[in-house]
Amino acid sequence: MPNITMQMIAEMAGVSLKTVSRVVNKEAGVRKETRERVEAIIRETEYEPNPSARGLAAARSWLVGLLYDNPSTAYIIALQNGALGGCRDHGYSLLIHPCNHLDADLVSSVRGLARRSRMDGLLLTPPLCDMGELLDMLDERGLKYVRISPLEHSSRSPFVYADERQAAYRMTEYLISQGHSRIGMITGAPHRSGTEMRLAGYRQAIEDNHLQVDPALIVQGDYTFESGEAGARRLLRGPDRPTAIFASNDYMASGVLKVSAQMKLRVPYDLSVAGYDDAPLARRLWPRLTTIRHPVEQVCRQATELLIADLRGDPTGFDPGTIRSELVVRESTGPLME
Repeated sequence: MPNITMQMIAEMAGVSLKTVSRVVNKEAGVRKETRERVEAIIRETEYEPNPSARGLAAARSWLVGLLYDNPSTAYIIALQNGALGGCRDHGYSLLIHPCNHLDADLVSSVRGLARRSRMDGLLLTPPLCDMGELLDMLDERGLKYVRISPLEHSSRSPFVYADERQAAYRMTEYLISQGHSRIGMITGAPHRSGTEMRLAGYRQAIEDNHLQVDPALIVQGDYTFESGEAGARRLLRGPDRPTAIFASNDYMASGVLKVSAQMKLRVPYDLSVAGYDDAPLARRLWPRLTTIRHPVEQVCRQATELLIADLRGDPTGFDPGTIRSELVVRESTGPLME
């Protein structure tokens, strides 16, 4: 049926225009049988809401923005899939915008983006979620936002996070349980919450197991394959090399595997290698990577649900709590060989 309008749907269902609007926008306040009747007519007529008219009527754009600054393709795809899933469930569209947190014009750029797009709210990923100047600007504009895995779990805004510190602790403790006491750590890029939490978990596990934290076993990476290579060469060039290396993501861990092969070190017999994230390549390398399955998609989906609940003024809100990561043991790690 051509040119179906919301008013026509209301007349067919014998309800008010407001009721149809609530059903279309998946809002509360509609009885179950009424909602089902309206939804059935919408399906039969193949009615599609006009986004522009819908936005004008509700003084909303029905648009959520996702800002990120991360070189990992797998991480970005997982973020997008999570946000898209949450948006689709509630009739929102998603605007994806890469940022450079070192850009001097970042705050003014995001301000212009918000003004042009008229977005209703934002999802902020690390390190953007910890940038005070950016958060101050959003607060001044009255633009709602949800932070994903921030360093500070303050009440400044809603936030969602995974147990990155505890996950890194579990990985380090697992390596210790395999007999390893000299465990190298390749950290992620500085000024990111994941980098700090994963390093903190590694340090805590070392200390809790009555071992010494050796600064010479901790090297700086930046989440890229190349930084994993460079970190592995630094850790493995000395006579007292580590017997295991824990890299803060799988891309850096794959760089460690390359260097190990070049140095003719057998993994896991001469060197155990572990990563973090469980990116697709972790299952495609050989040996397959022992890693932490980081629930990026789930975290971002729940952040999206939380933002939309806030935009709707849902008094119950949405409290996801801590989302747990999973230790995945594969062939790249094993017992210390004497």
